[in-house]
Amino acid sequence: MQTSIKEWAVSYKRTAFTGALVALAILGDSFLYAALPVHYREAGVSLIMVGWLLSLNRWVRLFTNTVAGWLGSCLGWNTVFTAALWLTVITTFGYGRTGSVPILLLLRGLWGLCWSLLRLGGQAAVLAESAPGQRASHMGLFTGMYRLGSLAGMVVGGYLADIVGFKMAALWLSVATVLGAIIGSLPPAANGQWGAPAKEEGVNRDLLRAATGWIPEGHEEWVVCICAASLYFVTSGIVTSTVGLLVTTRLGDRIALNCWVLGAGALSGLLLSTRWVIDFLLGPLLGWCTDRWGRSLALVAGYLAIVMMLFVLSSARGLLVIVLSLVVLFCSGTACAVALDGWAGDIAGRTPGRFLPVYATWIDAGAAVGPLMGYYLSETCSLSYGYIASAGLILIGGVICWALSCAAQRQG
Repeated sequence: MQTSIKEWAVSYKRTAFTGALVALAILGDSFLYAALPVHYREAGVSLIMVGWLLSLNRWVRLFTNTVAGWLGSCLGWNTVFTAALWLTVITTFGYGRTGSVPILLLLRGLWGLCWSLLRLGGQAAVLAESAPGQRASHMGLFTGMYRLGSLAGMVVGGYLADIVGFKMAALWLSVATVLGAIIGSLPPAANGQWGAPAKEEGVNRDLLRAATGWIPEGHEEWVVCICAASLYFVTSGIVTSTVGLLVTTRLGDRIALNCWVLGAGALSGLLLSTRWVIDFLLGPLLGWCTDRWGRSLALVAGYLAIVMMLFVLSSARGLLVIVLSLVVLFCSGTACAVALDGWAGDIAGRTPGRFLPVYATWIDAGAAVGPLMGYYLSETCSLSYGYIASAGLILIGGVICWALSCAAQRQG
């Protein structure tokens, strides 16, 4: 009993360590989301180019996820994860040293590859450290730890950009990414004690097959991928991208809070940051609950809560209602995400290069299309219609997944 408790504690410690390395690596990317829309002139880009720079990496990942899976399977996940940490140093440092648009676009494309390697390498480490009945809680801990980097990049990076300027802030953040790369390259990280096996046994994948292998195989994989795409389409895509528009249209440019007055931009940033706080504080707990009571219950409850909150947001006018609805929606999204991560981990097993790249590609596809569809619906119809349509999409995705699950059970 004492040995099992000790092994359990060590496995969670290693998962947290992996997430902390990713948190340091993600600082520069999160910093851009907070600072670039405000300091784009100092960065040497136009306002229109800001949108391209912030979204390019998502589109790149539609192709780099499968390439990352091939690299991890062939070279070893520890190798590609450590290489990605050092490539991240180049991207973050580059943000502070160049004002050339083509180079910035190249750096954002490189970051897309980095994130594919970091996410899949980190998840491979989680699979190596967790038993099948503990994967959702490990995935929740991993996600919560690296989302601290998202939070720090937005809050600390945005503050530094206001104080010392955009380029100097990027250079300061690159020091933290260097620290993470050094730690990730030294024992015990480098010798594989924290991560996945060096190579996947029995895996022989050529690059062409990897680059075209984004189609799920079997009913169970289709269920997980459709659920993930619809979830991230709504939460990371439509809702996250339209929080600023929601605040501005429903509450105005300046919001009075007793003796405080907040601008719409500041309030939007605070609301968005609650998502990363929720991932950090509740991700491991929700993952543990999912492992204990089942993923189906977490997904059904989470999806229904998201649908209800979308309907509330479609007509909400008061600050309190909007804040509470977004918090509930983000909590439900985290619960669904850790449940799906754990499920995908069980499917992938000890060969993460087989399914995790497919799963990640469907996530990125949903997250990339969501903002475009959200603003298209908001401009052509209304923001309220966009939220109602999103609720309908979640329901349709849930019905499709239920039908596929029933078909899988009948085949089993």
